[in-house]
Amino acid sequence: MKDQQLNAIKDLLEAFFYNVKCAVQDIGPEYHLGEGQIFLLYILLKSGTCKATDIADQIGITSGAVTGMMDKLAGMGLITRERSEKDRRVVMVSLTDTGLKTIQTIQEARFERLNGQLQELSALELAQAVETFQKMNAVLTPRVRNSAAEG
Repeated sequence: MKDQQLNAIKDLLEAFFYNVKCAVQDIGPEYHLGEGQIFLLYILLKSGTCKATDIADQIGITSGAVTGMMDKLAGMGLITRERSEKDRRVVMVSLTDTGLKTIQTIQEARFERLNGQLQELSALELAQAVETFQKMNAVLTPRVRNSAAEG
């Protein structure tokens, strides 16, 4: 029975993530940013300054691909890159004020879009969804942190 439930959750999560992506994918292109670049900005919003290699690991792409993304974002004035004083091979990346405002604006617009669509749910359904997402995050967060620490 638990395997059936886990398979159902897998299918529902895949559909959920796909539907969320479709619902908000047209918010962001007006900034001339692809989804990967938006995700990179989001990582920096959540993490603050971090190593370029850590960003590549979180996105799941090569460091060379991240370099290309960062070149464009730096050229747009959205991020800064600095060599680490401890190890000159390490590149530290952070948001500029413009980058911070851009990712916050994109996030807010995407949330507003989803918020409008979620109005179809009752208060009880929303409360249940919040409770479920809180529990799922509590289970997943330690694993995400452990994976990042191992990398």
